[in-house]
Amino acid sequence: MSNKQSLTIESLTNTGTTKGTIPTATSAIGSVSSLGVIVTGTGTSFEQKVLVGGYLYAETTHQLGRIKDVYSDTQLFLEEAFKNDIAAGETFKFVDVLYRSISVENSGGGDAGLAGGVIHSGDIKSFNNEWGIDPIKFAASSQTLELTLGY
Repeated sequence: MSNKQSLTIESLTNTGTTKGTIPTATSAIGSVSSLGVIVTGTGTSFEQKVLVGGYLYAETTHQLGRIKDVYSDTQLFLEEAFKNDIAAGETFKFVDVLYRSISVENSGGGDAGLAGGVIHSGDIKSFNNEWGIDPIKFAASSQTLELTLGY
C-alpha cells in the first residue's frame, strides 16, 4: 500500500505576465534586503513566521533562497547568498511546503519559463525526489499551467 497522495491544481491561468513559485509562496508582512547570506527585514516577524529549511522568495528580483537559521524577528540567514543582493524594500513570500513530485503541463497559450528552462505549449515536465523537491520558479504570460503535486 502506497502512502503517496497527489493533488491536481488547475488554477494557474495567467492573463498577464506572472512570476512565482511552485508550490505557491505564501504572503508575508514587511520587506527585506540582503547582503550575502544575511537577510534583514523591516516590519517582519521572522521568529514567528519562518520555517528553518523553508524558502524565502524575493518577488521583484524573482530569487529563491533556502532559510538556514533565524536570528531575530528582523534577521535570518540563508544557506547560500542570492545571485544578486536584494535592495531595501523588496517584497517577499515564504515557501514552506515541499512535495516529492511535481508535474507541470503547459496546456496552451505559448511557452513559459520553468525551472531555468522553457516548457512549450502542450509539454509536460516532471520533477521527483523522495526527500522533497526544492520550489520551482516560473514565469508565464497567458498560459495555463496544470500542476500535479505528490506528497
